[in-house]
Amino acid sequence: MQTIITTLAAFFLIISGIYHQQPALVNDSVTFIVVRHAEKVDSSTDPDLSEAGMDRARKLAETLQYTKVDGLFSTPYKRTRQTLGILAEKHGLPISDYDPRRPNVLLDSLKGQSGKVFAIAGHSNTAPHIVNYLIGENRYNDLEDHVYDHLWIVHLFADGSTKTILLHY
Repeated sequence: MQTIITTLAAFFLIISGIYHQQPALVNDSVTFIVVRHAEKVDSSTDPDLSEAGMDRARKLAETLQYTKVDGLFSTPYKRTRQTLGILAEKHGLPISDYDPRRPNVLLDSLKGQSGKVFAIAGHSNTAPHIVNYLIGENRYNDLEDHVYDHLWIVHLFADGSTKTILLHY
């Protein structure tokens, strides 16, 4: 837990420094926070989160408690919706569904919304591909079944450049 807090503190200090030096970056970028759903109770078609998964959903909400979030997006499955559920409650935001087979439709609609922050929950085979689509390169592979702790922060700048940070929570 201390490592997570230390990593996040360092991250926010770096980002604050960048924004302090170049305030236009805040308004000239859109930020995506991308996660895989948390641990699930079983391998059925539409399972709930397990106790460990609910703990991870709480950690996600805690990790992002001071982050301005403008929209929450999830595939239409219980595990992805539950992963964002506590965050949604804390920020008073609804969770909107997107089609996991066509996330680019959602992403393209959000890309031009400068100054906004969007959190997106996906799956082991979609979350990395969402990040790849956003950054325009094939950097991240599907996650292994036991990997639930990845949290990508992707900044898309108006000039077409990107900044990606991968955290573990």
